[in-house]
Amino acid sequence: MGLFSMVAALTGVVGVVIAKIITTVRMSLLQRTISTVEQEKHKVLLNLKAAAGQKKVFDADKATLERKKKKLEGKRSRLQKELGEFGFEEERRALQREQVRGKISRS
Repeated sequence: MGLFSMVAALTGVVGVVIAKIITTVRMSLLQRTISTVEQEKHKVLLNLKAAAGQKKVFDADKATLERKKKKLEGKRSRLQKELGEFGFEEERRALQREQVRGKISRS
């Protein structure tokens, strides 16, 4: 009975050592996996932060361009109105010239 219990105890010790080795290896693999995932997370967060910064710049540039566009549209509208007034003024002068020529030729 003594030999049997010694073999059983030795088998139990070997089993515990093997279980501890397997557990240690698995823990090491899991820690490497966790480390890799954390590195990827860090990279993704940096990319997200960079994209958010680019979006802010884009939005600011877009707002600036929209303000400039609105300003230029107002200027264009005023210039078209002024151009129309010049055209009306030119027509009035041409009519006056025709009237003056008509009076001169009648005299």
